[in-house]
Amino acid sequence: MANTVTNQNKPSGLTPVKYLGGADWDGKANLYFISQASVNAFNVGDLVSPVAGVDQWSGLQSIDLTLAASSTQVVGVAIAFGASPSATTSLRGGPYIDPNNLTLINVPATKVKNYFALVVDDPKVIFEIQETGAGTTPATSLTFAATSKNASFVYGAPAAGVAVSGTTLDNGVSSGHTPQTSATVTNGYFLRMMGLAQKVDPQTAQWNTFGLFAKWYVKLINHAYDSTPSAGF
Repeated sequence: MANTVTNQNKPSGLTPVKYLGGADWDGKANLYFISQASVNAFNVGDLVSPVAGVDQWSGLQSIDLTLAASSTQVVGVAIAFGASPSATTSLRGGPYIDPNNLTLINVPATKVKNYFALVVDDPKVIFEIQETGAGTTPATSLTFAATSKNASFVYGAPAAGVAVSGTTLDNGVSSGHTPQTSATVTNGYFLRMMGLAQKVDPQTAQWNTFGLFAKWYVKLINHAYDSTPSAGF
């Protein structure tokens, strides 16, 4: 009999959960610089990529938003943001706020100042991400055969009233970028699928399962601090 349980549709980008060796993620991350010149908005759970250094004040490494359908390297996932006083300054530490806007939890696309981000940049971290629901039905969602494959992602801004990333794992139904075994990173194939997230869905009170909106564990490949990505299997 087919499994008819529907997983909760609640994308939140990529969420750090544990390390490759099995230990729980310890909350550690590093500080990076976001230039006022960036035209992208940033949200908690977004993938970010390294860019040529532009922080001439404190010397932090610089990042910009990672977009799908790209062969760019990734440096990690942003989990918090703060603002510098102006477009001609940077900061060497927190707090993770905008002094002029204490409700800040993301970075706007249009900026009048520089920002900084706390980034989970350890290449051994395992993240949780929701499978995209765009154009899918339970019959076309990913199955157990996708485990250990390399996958792309679908960038998504937060939905109305939501404060975290809307990025999801690309199951290929709409884009054609189905998980594959090649080591190539063309079209953003740099998520190694590590299996379903082993958790109970709080909405259904059932185990996370294959089908619409399944939650997957993934590891970042084509990572700026890791070796050349290997093929999936």
